[in-house]
Amino acid sequence: MPATLPDAVGHLAAIVSSSDDAIVSKTLDGIIVTWNGAAERLFGYSPEEVIGRNISLIIPEDRLSEEAFVVGRIRAGLNVDHFETVRQRKDGTSIDISLTVSPIHTADGTIVGASKIARDITGQKELQRVADVASRANDHFLATLSHELRTPLNTVLGYVQMLQKGSLPPEQQSKAIGVISRNATA
Repeated sequence: MPATLPDAVGHLAAIVSSSDDAIVSKTLDGIIVTWNGAAERLFGYSPEEVIGRNISLIIPEDRLSEEAFVVGRIRAGLNVDHFETVRQRKDGTSIDISLTVSPIHTADGTIVGASKIARDITGQKELQRVADVASRANDHFLATLSHELRTPLNTVLGYVQMLQKGSLPPEQQSKAIGVISRNATA
């Protein structure tokens, strides 16, 4: 049997309340209307501290233009999916997040606000930074190894080709074999 409307509203409220992702709603003017427990844990502000205030409270000054971009898409009825950005906690520290924003419509289809879901991706970003450093170190190692191998191998190949062609006089062949042996060992 389908849930009644009040049951469905309560069910949705429970889902939002228990989500691990920060779920925030705001007006088109940026005024925070709802703020779930995950938003409090992520950003450090209680609902009482932020509801009624502008969302710019958690946006670093150098990223305020992103909010204009997001609001522009929302006003046009478009979503913003998995937008990676940085936000600011109450204590001033920065946090890497993935942001998904959707328009909130009234029953007649008018867009009156936005629903924002923010996920902490700090761990993923750190893993990416570590992987990038490891990749650069690997590239440097391979370039060095290639150089270190190329120099003696070029010498070995040069002397082997001269010996195969018979272009070295017999008195120099012993020296060439010694050079080949030293470079192969190196």
